[in-house]
Formats: sequence, structure tokens, C-alpha cells
Amino acid sequence: MNIKSLEAFITIAKGHTITQASRALFLSQSAVSIQLSSLETELGYRLFTRKKGKLPLQLTERGKQFLPIAQKMLELYNEGLHLKNDDSCQLTFAGVDTVNSYLLPPFFSAFARQNRNVKLHVLTLNSDEVLDMVESGIADLGFVFSPEKRSSNLVIEPFYTERFYMVMCRENPHPGTIGTIDPQSLDFSREVCLWMGDSYLNWRSQWQNANQDGYMRVYTLELLLKLLNEDGLWGTVPQLIVDNLAQRRDFTVCEYTSPPPDRVAYKVKKRASGNPKKNVIDKFENEMDNFIKQHKFLELM
Repeated sequence: MNIKSLEAFITIAKGHTITQASRALFLSQSAVSIQLSSLETELGYRLFTRKKGKLPLQLTERGKQFLPIAQKMLELYNEGLHLKNDDSCQLTFAGVDTVNSYLLPPFFSAFARQNRNVKLHVLTLNSDEVLDMVESGIADLGFVFSPEKRSSNLVIEPFYTERFYMVMCRENPHPGTIGTIDPQSLDFSREVCLWMGDSYLNWRSQWQNANQDGYMRVYTLELLLKLLNEDGLWGTVPQLIVDNLAQRRDFTVCEYTSPPPDRVAYKVKKRASGNPKKNVIDKFENEMDNFIKQHKFLELM
């Protein structure tokens, strides 16, 4: 029974689809399917029900019984690896797109350079997937924006808040400056709407000219910025990229006169229970905390 098959099974069980599992594990869908089939063949029973054209996958009764066993096997395997060399291990961090792509890259580079004994794996997922990865033990630490109630094995701590700004692809004659804008003056049918949780959707619904979906709904900040190439299109972005955008001549950035609620970032980890990687995880977390504290525009909690 190989460890990759166990990881594939646990990840599918959490996300309910092979597509999501392939993204989280950096494998092709066919590779994930092969790992699952190999595990089922070895066990001699089905782990998921498969109905043509019907998603998501559902655990069979034996699959439900095997899931905690597989999680324990994965945990014991990782503990066994740690015995090989107390100074060497793999650390997996799972975070949402904006944090991984726009806030933490300098930290990831510095940590990897200064800790060559640690094999750092970085997963970019949505908040629900991050929680699944940490809860299942595949990720050691996570960052989310929309935590939901989970098992008591998880520690979910609010860490910082940040504000939102309006951005539009329009020539900025005074780079480095940030204007102001009344949301009531915006045409919400021209908004490229980045998914930022229910609190933002509730805020935008209060304006008389706000339609339900805007011009388009997207799920990554990079895609939002690339789509703001047509006159009149605009979007809402988090504060962590505002300074860079405000320096550009091709973007106009404005502060809302009546802003959306601040966004809260949460750290997620499992409760300490004799984890052999605890020292490495603590070191990573402390250095990440110190890195984020250098960003004065983020309000620490």
C-alpha cells in the first residue's frame, strides 16, 4: 500500500471530486484515478460510489470506515520519515491565491534559502480546500479568508485585516495617488467581481444600481487585473496590492467613501498532539508572522 494512494484517497474524500484532488496534489486526473483504483484493488472493496454523470463522489460505508485509518497511516508515515533525520522534513503550506501570489512569495524564498533541510511545498487553493488539507494532515499550516466551523482538531485564529479599494484601467495622471469614490456612482453591471466572501456580496447588494453577478465573476486576482482592459470595467481589490497599482499610469485606484467590511485573514493548523515536525512548523509560523508584521498596511489582530 503506497503513500501516494493514501494521499489521493484522503484528498478525494475531502473534496469529493478527482478534479479538485488532482489540483491539490499536483497530479493529472488520470494519475489520481490510477492511484485510487490501485488502492481499491489492494483493499478488495470500493471506497467511493460511482454513478455516471453524477458528482460529487460519495464514500461507501467501507470508505467511511477506512478514512480515519488512512489518515492515521499517513500521520504515522510522516512521523516515521522524521525519525530518519531530525533536522530534515517536508513542510506543506496551503494558502489562498492572494496570499500565496501577492503577499508571501518573498517569505517563501527566504525561508527555503535559509532552511535547506526543509522541503517546502506550497499549495494554492480556495479556503474550503485549505481547511480540508490541514484537517486531513496533508498540509501542516494554512491561510484562509472564509473559515467555516470544523472539527475541534483545528485551531483557526484571526491574524490580520485589510481594506478594499476600487481599481479601474484608466490613465492615472498622478501615479502614487489614491482618490475617493462613492459606490453609488459605480455601474455594478460593469464590475469584474472577484469572489471575496459573503460579506462583500452583502455590501454590494445594498446599492440601488447593483445587479447580482456584475459583468463577470472571477476567482483569482491575477485574472481580475488582466480583464480590466475595457473602458468602464472596474473591480475591487485587497489592500496588499494597492500601493503597486497606484504607482502605475494605466490604473486608477480609489478608496470607497462607504467601504465594504474589512477582510479578515485566519491562520489554520492542527492542535499540537506530539507532531514530530512541531519545531519546524513553529519556526515557519514565527518567521511568517514576523514577515507579515513588516507590512504596516495590514491591521494585526
